Parts: sequence; structure tokens; C-alpha cells
Amino acid sequence: MKKYLFFFLVIVSFILFLNYYSIKHLATQDGFISNKIRHNTPQIVKNYLKKINHHFSEKIFIFKNYEQKKEEVQKLKQHKLVILDKINILDLQPNGQFIPDGTNLKISKFKNNLFFEMGVRGYLAKDEKNIYIITGMGNLFYIQNKDILNKKELILKKINTNFYNLAILGSNNTYHRNIVKNVLVKNDKIYVSYYKKNNENCFFNSVLVGDLKHDGIEFKQFFETNECQPFYDDNTAVGGNLADYKKNSILMTIGGWDSYVRQKNNNP
Repeated sequence: MKKYLFFFLVIVSFILFLNYYSIKHLATQDGFISNKIRHNTPQIVKNYLKKINHHFSEKIFIFKNYEQKKEEVQKLKQHKLVILDKINILDLQPNGQFIPDGTNLKISKFKNNLFFEMGVRGYLAKDEKNIYIITGMGNLFYIQNKDILNKKELILKKINTNFYNLAILGSNNTYHRNIVKNVLVKNDKIYVSYYKKNNENCFFNSVLVGDLKHDGIEFKQFFETNECQPFYDDNTAVGGNLADYKKNSILMTIGGWDSYVRQKNNNP
């Protein structure tokens, strides 16, 4: 009897450890394996695990400690984004060259580690005189076209906006590092596409618009789908690409939000 009890306790302990590991590491850390697991785990399984964890959190202090640590991490992320948003100049230094396969083009690479901290991706737009780049978390910079040929360094100048207040601060949208999905400049206006977080179980496509001025941009709501999706991560196909169309029109793609694979929805 003692032998069976021992094996039972070992199995229960192992299950609890796996559950703790999945919550503590796989659910919160960035990495190839953890992103793949989050991306391919069905939403119904995630919801079930959340219920189990909530039940155990009232009895096992480690889960309460995890929630406290998660809240602390969110506050640190917000504080970091506020600091990064105050940077007015980014100097990109040369970081090697390469020739794409099948071409004779020699491409020069430039790098600044702070740029990566502002979001794992960036998006480009241009007008007649300038090139604009926006980071994954909404930091907007520009450089004149003539300066792009400088091989020593590229100096990006900041354009102050209210993007952080509109898209991040109010909804505590800091868990992911790539909420911006595209940027478009047209008719002296600038459009920024991003995924909007309404609450922990409601995400959808949204677009902001503002008058393109280098001394500051006040973004306003331009368009949003208002179709709540239950989750978002950096591997979710949410769409959001913008393109110039006709004189007074633009195009935007809408992603599938993994409706069939993860949400198991049969409707289009």
C-alpha cells in the first residue's frame, strides 16, 4: 500500500511541476520553443489550464507568487517603454554587408540595440523628402532621403506622438513587443495599424491617423474592426498591412487570428 501511495505522490508532484514549468517559463518567456507551444496550443486547453491554475493558486503559494511576479514584470515593462519613448535620436551604426542570392546588389546593414528594445520589428513609409520608420511598440522616427546614402551612420530623429497613451497605457498592452502592424503615409497624413487590446479576452485590428508633422503628431482613431478575438501572440496572423489604393482610399488586410487552428471555429 505504501508503495502505491509513493508512486501516486510522485506522479502528482510531477504533474504539478510540469504545470508550474509551463506557466512560469513557457507562458512568459520569449523563444522559439515557447512561442511554438503558445502558438499551437488550442485555446480550449489554455482556458482549462487557467481554471486549474486559478484553483490551485488559492491553495499553493507558488502560483500566488507567480501572479505577483507577473504584475511586477508588467510594471517594469511599462517603465522601460516610458524611458524608451523619451529617446529623441537614434544613431544606427554599420553592421556589415551582404549580397542577396540572384542579384548584384550590395546591401548595407545598420544596427542600434535600443531599436530592438523598442519592438522586434519595424515598418517603413516614405514621402518625397523623408523615410519614416516605426518600431513594434510605436516609436516613430524619420530620416531625410539624401541622408540614407551615408555609409558611416544613420541618424534617426524622433517624432513625438501620443501613440503610447492611446495604444499601450490605457489597456496595459505591454506583454508583446510588436503591437504595430504597419504604417502608411498619404496626402500629408500618417496611418498606423496595430492590434488593439480591449481586455484580456478581446483583441482586434485598429488604425490611427494623424497629420504628418515633424514637431509632433496627435493620433486619432480612424478605423477598427470591433470583432473581438480571444487571444494574441507574436505568431498570430492578425493582418493589418496597409497599402495606398485610389485617391481617397487605402487598403488593409485582416488576418485569420488562427480561427480554425487554435479557436477551432468553423465559420469564416
